[in-house]
Amino acid sequence: MELSPEAVEEDCIHFQDGDSKVLVKVVSRKQLGDRNALLEAVLKATDLTRKANKVYIALPRIYASILDCSTLEKQGLGLLTYDERRVEEALMPKRFELTRETSMTVQVPSQFFEELDHIKRRFHALEETVEALREEVRMLRSIGVQRPEFRVEPQPVEVTVPKDLPSFFKDNPWVDVLSRRGREPEKVAG
Repeated sequence: MELSPEAVEEDCIHFQDGDSKVLVKVVSRKQLGDRNALLEAVLKATDLTRKANKVYIALPRIYASILDCSTLEKQGLGLLTYDERRVEEALMPKRFELTRETSMTVQVPSQFFEELDHIKRRFHALEETVEALREEVRMLRSIGVQRPEFRVEPQPVEVTVPKDLPSFFKDNPWVDVLSRRGREPEKVAG
């Protein structure tokens, strides 16, 4: 096995074994202090199956007993255990065939960059507008401009109660109050 040029990247070790690309997601004891670290490592390793022919998770030997190997086996992942003295393969990984799509780089159309530049220009214009408005507000506060007060006088409403209504409607002051609902002028906050 040869160690590839991009040997260690984001807790992953890359190997080339003949025509197979092998990735090892290394999880340290320090990382396992977080209760979700093991789950995150398995998820990340599962995602790596699109980038390599074989994918392993490497765990400290003491933590390997916590992990259910059947879960790794279903995902096609291998398991390496390690301590200060040795590294052992506890579970062999499945071989994944890489398609051309996974190894190809994504082509971004030039239109995307034009749209991105347009969005940047609009964003900067908005930033300038917001800053100008802030400056105006500061200036208005410094010269003490008062907000105008709006007062609207309520207009009396004459309510007539039809005779065929129940008696509790007659001479009931709440009928007048409720009849004005929706017609009252809105109060201006201030």
